[in-house]
Amino acid sequence: MRVSPNLLERTPVIEPLSYSQLPQALALRPSVTAVIGSGGKTTTLAALAHLIAAGKLASPAGKRPRIILSTTTHIRPFPHTPLFTRDNPVELGQALAEHGTVCCGTPVEDGKLAASPIAAAELARLADYALLEADGSRGLPLKAHAEHEPVIPLEASTLVVVVGAHGFDQPIEAVVHRPALACEQLNASPSDLATAEFAARLLLAELPRLTQDRPQLKTISVLITHVDSEARREQAEQFQRAWHAPVLAVDHVREQLMRLR
Repeated sequence: MRVSPNLLERTPVIEPLSYSQLPQALALRPSVTAVIGSGGKTTTLAALAHLIAAGKLASPAGKRPRIILSTTTHIRPFPHTPLFTRDNPVELGQALAEHGTVCCGTPVEDGKLAASPIAAAELARLADYALLEADGSRGLPLKAHAEHEPVIPLEASTLVVVVGAHGFDQPIEAVVHRPALACEQLNASPSDLATAEFAARLLLAELPRLTQDRPQLKTISVLITHVDSEARREQAEQFQRAWHAPVLAVDHVREQLMRLR
């Protein structure tokens, strides 16, 4: 797949940000945040919970924020985070008061967690910030979505779409979850490269369906992860040119964050 000539005409403006600004840059608000996509959802959720707990976002009346980490699909429990698996909102409220941050879910096979037995609306009532992983990607850096995906709760006011830059310029069949759907969507072949432009065009094609009938959704942000080299930064710029809107690029390991616009 060739990059369109017009995408090379403009170089995005790069705005370095402090890593601690990640929650603000993603426009998180006290409510439900759904994180979808591929290539770093769990790491991003853990980082957001840590930064919010450290006071990087305002909490009601200046109190310690109450944070719930959970899923609408499947996740592994977050290390060093108290785990709550019961269907008892009163006890969950007590756990939040004691610990501040709690991981909620229903134990399933392989040590994973499915959705909490407590509804998302109740999680939002109990916590200041309910951070939910709402998608699956089998550990691959990019993905196309089936009709039943993602599982964004109606209560979500913020949507974060994660895109793994470590999948760029690799064969679609090797780095895209549901490669046949991606190829069908963009008239590509499995052996074609999943360029940054390809990833942006795929998301643009999917986003209207992914977000329809979500009346509470106020903010949609794209976060490109694994931007850990000059080459990856250039690929993130290619994504932004095709996306035609600001995106965030992050290296969680080095705690580096930038906005491309």
